[in-house]
Amino acid sequence: MKSSTMHPKASILNIPLELLIEILKCLDYRTVLNCSQVCKEFHQIIKDSLELQYKIELEADGMIDGPRTVGSWSTSERLQLLLDRRARWRTLDWTRIVTLPLVGFCHAYELVGGVFAKTMGVGDNVGARHLTVASLPTRYDDGDMRILEDLGVTSRDFAIDPSQDLITLVDIDDSIPVNVRVTLHLRTISTNTAHKQASKPALECRAPGRITSCFIQIVDDIVGMFFWLQGPTLMIWNWRTGRLVVHCVADYNEGGQHPRPHERALPQLPQETWDFAFLSSRAFLLNSIHGRGFVHLFSFDGNGDPEIPPTLHATLTMPALEPPNTVHHFATHSAPFLGGDSSMGKPFTTDESSRIYMMTITYGQRARFHLFVKSEFLMSFFPSKPSDAKKGRPPMIDWKDWGPTKTRFIENDIHYQWLRYVHGHRAVMPPIPRPMSSWPISHHRLCVFDFKVHPTRLHDPCKAPSSKRARYHIVTIPTLIERKELFKERVETRLPYSVSSLEDKFNYSGFMIDEERLIGMKERET
Repeated sequence: MKSSTMHPKASILNIPLELLIEILKCLDYRTVLNCSQVCKEFHQIIKDSLELQYKIELEADGMIDGPRTVGSWSTSERLQLLLDRRARWRTLDWTRIVTLPLVGFCHAYELVGGVFAKTMGVGDNVGARHLTVASLPTRYDDGDMRILEDLGVTSRDFAIDPSQDLITLVDIDDSIPVNVRVTLHLRTISTNTAHKQASKPALECRAPGRITSCFIQIVDDIVGMFFWLQGPTLMIWNWRTGRLVVHCVADYNEGGQHPRPHERALPQLPQETWDFAFLSSRAFLLNSIHGRGFVHLFSFDGNGDPEIPPTLHATLTMPALEPPNTVHHFATHSAPFLGGDSSMGKPFTTDESSRIYMMTITYGQRARFHLFVKSEFLMSFFPSKPSDAKKGRPPMIDWKDWGPTKTRFIENDIHYQWLRYVHGHRAVMPPIPRPMSSWPISHHRLCVFDFKVHPTRLHDPCKAPSSKRARYHIVTIPTLIERKELFKERVETRLPYSVSSLEDKFNYSGFMIDEERLIGMKERET
């Protein structure tokens, strides 16, 4: 019999260390952490590898690595900056405070990719022609500001994507009330000229009445506009090809409104649709105030036919209500998307596919709640490939089967004056007046929620924050809402999150948040 020493037992630990690390780098961070518990050898290899530690901490914070160029940050420097960033968000310990004066009132505004832009009207015009674009200061540079005195068009609203140098200006001509012309001008932020990636300089549509409100969003090669006519209307274009790919109108069985003959073939929105938000460049959600409230999840073809309805994948129900309670308001807010490379000049940047959606729901005139849900859960209803789509009727998921474990439902009578209060997995609350007499009367509370937390993680290299200024804690106990006059059953939710809070003289009308900044907004009449 041959000796066993002539044939050593095969083991993954026998391969070269450099190759083993390259294999481990291909795994997601949770799997790497699981591997570190397999044996002492694996644990030590992962612990001693700076690249694997950096990968773990990146994914733990919902970030992705920045470009590796000559002279850029080393892995050690990136890891140090990442952990410093984590600690500063937990303790709300900013590196510096910069004041940016923005002249003139704000007709419309946006905060995307570190750029704050606003338009300003002149005289009694409905719309604006003046544009201010401010690249906000960072940890690494001071930013800059550009002012364009005349856009050349009167813009009712606009959207931007600085990573694609794209601004979309909404021009509404309602001089003929029964045949309103809507034009979306596709231009560059840098030159205010037609965008070279757009096959058409502008997108146009007609509306059979005055538009009372509208807003637009850009996601990669897609621009969507949700507006109110006799009811809600959703239109989505592929701005690069110039093709209209989604056109849905209100359910005309509601309220006795009847469309014109040419509108009868258009797909209809779910009953009592209230709001709209993109989930990706090929998926969106709709909030409905019908009954107890619903969240509908749709996908669409980016080169499709607007007469073909978007595909419904699932409907999520809200908590059951006691009659005669009804949903009065149901809106969704999340961070804007960036379609280009947003990591240039940064050691790391936010993972666009991982984010929190914050929904505000009001019952009657007073009862106001905020619901937080992760994009990973919402996107789990969509197949990875269209061919994998399930046949048959889309599922309707009852609240008790998703709400308790996948959301945090909080009663909070907070009103936001400024949007862009959500970014990544964080949400910033408006300035909260002092609740206790022990605070100075001029003090307010700044409060940031973070849903990218890991309560069961044993070894966090970011030491427990110690700050005399701020408080930080992780919430794992359930939120219980006992409102028998409102809900049929007690509402319990358990999605973990952390709270960072700070009391100080915050004399702001509101806060915005992005990847590396908190922006306090002040208004003064001149």
